[in-house]
Amino acid sequence: MIKHWPARIGRVGPLFALMACSSGAGTIDSERQVVYDGGTGPFEVSVTDETLAGETVTWYEPSGGNGFALAWSHGFARSPENHATAAARAASWGFLVGVPELPSLSDQEVNAEFLTGDLHDAAIAKGAESVGYVGHSAGGLASLLAASVGGAWVLVGLDGTDVDDLGVAAAPSVTAPTLLLAGEPSACNADGNGRAWTTSSGLRRLAVNSASHCDFESDTDSLCDSLCGAHDPARQDAVQAWTIAWLLEVAGEDVGAWSDGGDEEASEVTEGLITPGW
Repeated sequence: MIKHWPARIGRVGPLFALMACSSGAGTIDSERQVVYDGGTGPFEVSVTDETLAGETVTWYEPSGGNGFALAWSHGFARSPENHATAAARAASWGFLVGVPELPSLSDQEVNAEFLTGDLHDAAIAKGAESVGYVGHSAGGLASLLAASVGGAWVLVGLDGTDVDDLGVAAAPSVTAPTLLLAGEPSACNADGNGRAWTTSSGLRRLAVNSASHCDFESDTDSLCDSLCGAHDPARQDAVQAWTIAWLLEVAGEDVGAWSDGGDEEASEVTEGLITPGW
């Protein structure tokens, strides 16, 4: 049963050397506030591995946190390494990010139990006040199922895919603010069936123009490109930029032009790669 609430041992060290910035609970220090510009944030990030219930979780820990944690899940037959850059980028804005090796290849209910159980509890033990869920492809379904049981502060689906309408059935129970990004319908994203998810509160949908399934991995590879279509670095960057903008906005930060799906200024930053809604 999904719990209601919400490697590479020794690999420790700073990932980004950025400007120093202190933090209060839930916000970046106002005297050193960095205006979100779609890039990398103000915090240094350390990377460590931990084994939870036999699975490796890679933690990206900012030098100054905001109290919000994220469980960032990979897709079917993929790995945490496929999201390393995105996780580090999110952490540089103050989020504690855990990227797990999911326990089941195909059972997303089992994976959701892991997210709301062992990973959630480990994030709280590291000092997080609340845990949210980000997931790509099948990991997007696991993340939605995790968020549907309550307690999540945010949900992000990265070209999420459904199985037997599990996500369609669970989505109305998601009360956390939700961002769904989607690429072009294809065999790799189950013909875009994750677009049918409709959560109950604060739903925002963004289409990534001409995106392949691989554009939602920050660190994809030739296998994904050969099966699902070539990735594009500009689209990958746009996915990360808008995802982090949403996370910051939900966390209470001022993201300016990136708010409410973006205006002309923010659209110029990502060169028109994003279209609100579908």
